Amino acid sequence: MKISIPLFSGLRPVRARQLLEANEAQVASNVKLVSGEIRPWDNELKDADAKLGVLVRTIYLYRSQFWLEWSADVDVVLGPVSGDTDFKFYYTGDGIPKKSNEAEATTGGGALPINFYSMASPQPWIKPTTNNVGGGSGDARDLVYAWTVMTTWGEESAPSPVSDVVVGALPGDQIDLTNMDMTWLTGQGYDLTDFVIPSTPNGYVYKCVQAGTTGGPEPAWGTVVDGDTTDNTVIWRAYENTILSKFIYRLNQGETAAQYQYVDQITATATVYSDSKEDTELGEVLQTGLSPPRWLPPPDNLLGIVALPGGILAGFVGKDLYFSEPFQPHAWPEEYVLTLEFSIVSLGVMENNLVVATDQNPYIVTGTTPYSMTPNKMPESQPCISKRSLAEYKFGVLYATSDGLVLVSGGRAVNATEGFFTKNEWEDYEPDTFIGAYQNGRYYGFYDQGDFEGRVLVIDFDQKKITTLLLGAEPNTNYAPAVHVDPRTDTLYFVKQTAEVLLQMGGTSYPNRADQIVQIGSGDNIFLIADL
Repeated sequence: MKISIPLFSGLRPVRARQLLEANEAQVASNVKLVSGEIRPWDNELKDADAKLGVLVRTIYLYRSQFWLEWSADVDVVLGPVSGDTDFKFYYTGDGIPKKSNEAEATTGGGALPINFYSMASPQPWIKPTTNNVGGGSGDARDLVYAWTVMTTWGEESAPSPVSDVVVGALPGDQIDLTNMDMTWLTGQGYDLTDFVIPSTPNGYVYKCVQAGTTGGPEPAWGTVVDGDTTDNTVIWRAYENTILSKFIYRLNQGETAAQYQYVDQITATATVYSDSKEDTELGEVLQTGLSPPRWLPPPDNLLGIVALPGGILAGFVGKDLYFSEPFQPHAWPEEYVLTLEFSIVSLGVMENNLVVATDQNPYIVTGTTPYSMTPNKMPESQPCISKRSLAEYKFGVLYATSDGLVLVSGGRAVNATEGFFTKNEWEDYEPDTFIGAYQNGRYYGFYDQGDFEGRVLVIDFDQKKITTLLLGAEPNTNYAPAVHVDPRTDTLYFVKQTAEVLLQMGGTSYPNRADQIVQIGSGDNIFLIADL
């Protein structure tokens, strides 16, 4: 029997079968709709083996050669750092916000990244103590000191609490500074911005991830990266020590303004310094802010990190939208936080703007600096029902709602699939499980029908065509829990559940395999087409 369907346009389940056009269908499975031909999709091509050993939920092709993989829903951005030759990257979703680079992430065996650090830089929590030895002359003035930490990543922390005022110090007086230390103390209260170093340094620094008070003897410090040490009511998390040096600042009071200026630096292990510099010898002004500190670490529960033009990173916690200091990924000032009306679900970038998908109306946030960011609530109520469904489209951002796939573009949020699905028909594709990807003019919605049985809904926006794709013939093999599009090559990759391997849609077509047979038609007239 010969079947002739010129310019086949895929499925349109919204229409009754008797009302379908001659080139439309209610079923269109495994059809690669290019130029109207009825052809099966190419077979998968294995690219690499997953190494995590558990279910992989996020993959990322780093430096076009290294597969990073996580068991959590992770968002990754490359470091917006000028002159970066270490190829730094930053990510959220795998515990506290983290960072790594090529050497740290890829050196060693096992799943990548091998090593990583807290995105936050170690921040001093003890104020320096002062003692005026004297020896100067001239007009008396009051002095105040603070200190910061500089890391091997070139990231300067927020400053310590300021010292007590040195009253009536004369120019040239020797001021002895002590206590510039981060060594663990017993009976001390710590919060989530604090880091400590063991009294016997072991090459690790420990971030407080549960606030509380230490007590009793010093704990036995764990040395597994991202592992926890319980210390009375405090919990510490271990990372390799990146503290390079300590910077000292002094308040310089001019005729019209007062500002903290650079005095000197000491080594990472030093805790004392003697200052006798004249006011004119002081250096650059402290940039990280003080009273309160500006360059605060990102919150531990930050999610959804994305990169905006101008070296700005963005992320969210609940209804709060956070922005980093430009080109300073470790610094997230509180004055940049925007609180929206609705809970944030996912973030995407549209040209120079940030698209915020919430559990109700979406927002477009505009601005060229963190200070100038302005949220604009869109009039349409289009709740995002799957964080991972969001994909950046060439003209905007796409994400799944309970009514269809929404396109945010040009100041509007419209249902881009309204003419293809009713609400009930759309729900058959389990949009709340969507993992979205946009590649080569098509949106791929990988969805789970339960027990890792799923398919891919493929929407070609350029040709206005829709079809579905089966990822395997065997049971429990056709759900992809992790998806990635490499922007350099515009290649779509996914993880296949059975063997947890990374695969690429780019192999040779095998139409005689059960999972490569094309199904088209409507009602009782479903045709299985092979040997194409």
